[in-house]
Amino acid sequence: MNFMGISTGTALQSLFLALALATGFGSDAQATLLFDRGLPNENINNTAPNHPAFDPDRSNITWGFADRIGSGYSYPLGDDFSFGIAGQKYLVDTLRVWAVIGVANTAATIPNNFWQNFTLWGGQVDSGAAGLSAVHSGPTNGSDPQIKISQVTYVDGGNYWAEPVQLYRKIWQIDFTGLNWAIEGGQLYQFFVDGNGFTSLDTWNVFPVLHASNAALSGSPSAGADDFYRLLRIKQGTPDYVGTWNSNNLGLPGTYGASGLSGRGGWNKSSDINVQIYGNLFPTTNPTVIPESSSVGSLLGLGVLGIGAWLRGRKRDRQP
Repeated sequence: MNFMGISTGTALQSLFLALALATGFGSDAQATLLFDRGLPNENINNTAPNHPAFDPDRSNITWGFADRIGSGYSYPLGDDFSFGIAGQKYLVDTLRVWAVIGVANTAATIPNNFWQNFTLWGGQVDSGAAGLSAVHSGPTNGSDPQIKISQVTYVDGGNYWAEPVQLYRKIWQIDFTGLNWAIEGGQLYQFFVDGNGFTSLDTWNVFPVLHASNAALSGSPSAGADDFYRLLRIKQGTPDYVGTWNSNNLGLPGTYGASGLSGRGGWNKSSDINVQIYGNLFPTTNPTVIPESSSVGSLLGLGVLGIGAWLRGRKRDRQP
């Protein structure tokens, strides 16, 4: 439905967010784990140092794409998620992924040496690339309180073994926090992590290299794992193509077919990007946790007044 040229869905979404923040269901509320596809805790790295790179039992892997400097394109990776049921509303506070970067296990190997900033893109899968928006963007140097980067290890205390170069690489946990990202229960969403690429051989931009794992071998919760991750193409700062990718060389290809790519390959098994999502269910159906009626009326009044002022402003903007 459209009112004065403004989508009522957009207006209601704004009201929902305003009410959520006013009733304490924003970033200050205690966020709970809504979606868990964390790092693997079994079959980590190769079974022996001299084992071939395509170890049949290995669960952990990393993925990242690159393009030539000056191409105008970037190729961030991500995946999809869903939780709750239709009719529920959630506010996502934190989305967590892991990046594996660098050339060796050294103190100099930190994200800020490779990417100046990170951007988290998100939106419903059904809306495609056009439905994606920048949920948050900021620098990696620690000045942005909503981007928290910390070094972590696997449960055995180890780092990531990069078989082709025979090196251990550090694992960096990236938390996008304070997002207040409104999510509809039961809907499939997608996310992507982009960043300014670092220069290698003065030729390539390398985009954030994210940790992934094979669900069957990981030994850890693998919510929503479907053996495909997602790849986004951004042209001159605007998302313009998105599809799925199957890392299994012998598996069915994903839907990604841009730039001459087939949506398949890179490993001997399928994988999903590791991600954890924290947030809160907005209590639209539980009267025991909704403020008393006078408070609700006040909040609704404030929300409607706010939208009304916005609509009046839009109307004035339209006057000749």
